[in-house]
Amino acid sequence: MRRIANKDELLRFMEEEHQQHFKLASLLAVANGGAFGTCVTIWRDYASSPQYNGVGILFIILGAGLIASILNYGIVFVSRNGVRSSLMSHEDPNDAPGAIALQVAYYVTLVIAAAALIGAIAFVIWRSRLLRSEERR
Repeated sequence: MRRIANKDELLRFMEEEHQQHFKLASLLAVANGGAFGTCVTIWRDYASSPQYNGVGILFIILGAGLIASILNYGIVFVSRNGVRSSLMSHEDPNDAPGAIALQVAYYVTLVIAAAALIGAIAFVIWRSRLLRSEERR
């Protein structure tokens, strides 16, 4: 087994790298959570404002995005701890048993969270366009 030569430099580099991943995961969680909270507020007023038809679809989309972004944050946390422990043991983090599974899970949850946010925005734009075309008639 190979030994890591400059462990401190690698730890510092990986910490900076993980901080960027934490920031991205946090931003996605805040965006999906804020939009989900807005849906809850709209749903609460739904009985008095029936023009907000289709808010249930936004619940599903943004709920999936919120769950994916929370999982993404957890994956980054687990990954950071795995990298730290591997480097402290003078091992290559890429040789860890679950390294590939964590990478795949990270990218899958990242794509789901971002796609949910973009999909929800696209749905709102599409619905508002439909509402405006109905008002013109």
